[in-house]
Parts: sequence; C-alpha cells; structure tokens
Amino acid sequence: MSPEPGDTQPCILCESMDALRPSVMMSQLPFPYPKEGEFTRFREARMHLDCLERWEDRVHFSRACYDLAQVGTRGITRLRLMEGGDWLIHPYFCRRQKTFFVVMQLADWPIHRRYPWGTWPEELIHDTWQDFEGEAGVTLKRVIAEVLHRAPDLKALEEIQREVARRFVVDGCYQVARDLRNDERYPFLTALSEDEQHILDEYLALRLARGRAHSVELLLVSWMRFSATIGSTRCIPEEFAEYLYRRDALEEAVQELPSPLAKKLETVLSEADEQYRSATIDDGGRTFNKSGLVDADWWWRRRPTSGPLSDMIDKRLRHQEAPEEQE
Repeated sequence: MSPEPGDTQPCILCESMDALRPSVMMSQLPFPYPKEGEFTRFREARMHLDCLERWEDRVHFSRACYDLAQVGTRGITRLRLMEGGDWLIHPYFCRRQKTFFVVMQLADWPIHRRYPWGTWPEELIHDTWQDFEGEAGVTLKRVIAEVLHRAPDLKALEEIQREVARRFVVDGCYQVARDLRNDERYPFLTALSEDEQHILDEYLALRLARGRAHSVELLLVSWMRFSATIGSTRCIPEEFAEYLYRRDALEEAVQELPSPLAKKLETVLSEADEQYRSATIDDGGRTFNKSGLVDADWWWRRRPTSGPLSDMIDKRLRHQEAPEEQE
C-alpha cells in the first residue's frame, strides 16, 4: 500500500507528489468507499499517512469502508475470525495467487493488511507499518499485539477458524428455524407456542451434538415441498435420496419429541406423506436396491410415476441392470 516507483499520483489532501512519505492508496482497499457517497472523490485517491492523520473526515470515511468489510459487497455477513473494538480479521482466498490470507481491517483508518495463512504469524510480527511514526503506527502496533495475544501461532489460528465455522453453522440453523416459524405459508409452524418452540430449539441442539445440521422446521418444510413437486422436480436420484434421509430424520423426531408436539408434527407429516404416495408407486425398493435399502421404511420403496426424476431413474436402472457385453 506504499507508492510504486515512478508513481506520479499526488496526495489528494496536500497535492504533493512526494513518494518518500508513507501513503495509502484507497483503490487497494478490499472494500473501497461506496461509489455513491459523500466522499466518493476520495475512493481511488492516494493519501500520505501524515495527511490522513490530520484529515477531519478520516474516521467517517474509514467507517464506511469498514462497514463494507463486515458485510461484503453483496450484503452477506463475512466470516470473521476475530474482532476488537476498532478492528476485525477475516479469511480471504486470492484466486490469482491461489493462496489463503488473513486480512486485518482497521475501523478508524482506511488501512488493511494482508498476511499469508500458511506462515502465520511471521509476516504479522515483522509488519514494518507498525514502526511508522504517528497515530497510524501506534494504532497498528496495538492491534497487532491484541491479535497475537489471541492467535500466537498457526495452531491457535486454525482452532479459532474451526470454532467460528462451527458457530456460523449453528447460528445459521437456529436462524432458519426462527424464519420458518414466522412464515405465514406454514401455519403449523406459526402456531407453535413458546414452550413448543423451546422444545424444538433444545431438540435442534441435540441434533447438532449428533452432527446433524437441520432443524425439524427445515426438515418438515423441505419434505412438504418435495412431496408437492415430485412429479415435476428435476433433482437427480442422489438428491431424491437426500430427501428420503430427511424423512428418516422426521420419523426419528416423531419418536423422540414429547407426545403432544410429536402428534402435531405427525398430523402435518401425514398430509405430506399422502401427497408423496399419490405421486409415486411401490417399486419394491428397486430404485435404491444397490444401496442396501430394500428393507428400509416405506418411503424408500417408492419412486415417482412420471416426470424428469422418473425418467432419470429409468435411464439409470436400465444402465445398471443391462447385461455386460460379451468379449
């Protein structure tokens, strides 16, 4: 982020072309200032660090870039490995270099630093930017010390990554369940009492502990949708099997949830099952015979009567059951 040899772009704040003074190029930020905004003209500008330190709008400008660093360009929350009061760390894969990096973004300075993942924390420790005089150098030195305290070596960094990824999945599962409970298309879910919601939350925790990521709410809605569209779905047989595994999970939930809630679930489930039966035929388990599932529950022994999925199953069965060509 320092000037390249021969670069003649002046600092936008002092208009000097002094290339010996440390500077920041705004266009090199991973998430530059928005194209439409109060400070758009600074979006691709160069700024000397000492000028930047005196700029009265520095924090305002930097926070706009920092907000983008948190949510990304598509409004999707980024996976943050660590964060402090005025900084965050997130992973980044550079397609051009085919390398993973650890990116550190400051909140009150339009500064980001990028360090190779595989050699962590070597480049962080020896980052020369922390030696710069002035507030920027002091801030960076403090942030580096805070980061090193949390992730002093690669093993600690990888452990943080695993925990963040696990929490990301867990939080996502609970959020999907909450969203479905508020979806008016599914009156059974919107009618759940607070106690019933609490029971389902506890059951989701049990499923997560077993290594299963889907809530009862998601399992039920996906089975309802699949049963209603099995005649037109373009899913492949492997995806068909995934829906049947979800039906297995729902059967398990009916057996394990408290009776009043289990009976409500069973009532809604029976309606979806009836749709599934009406659009399928019993094939004796032929479709999934090679998976050893002939003696599984009744939904495994049925297949669609028509539609793209039925055609694909027929084609695959003909190929599997065709006699081998004689040499």
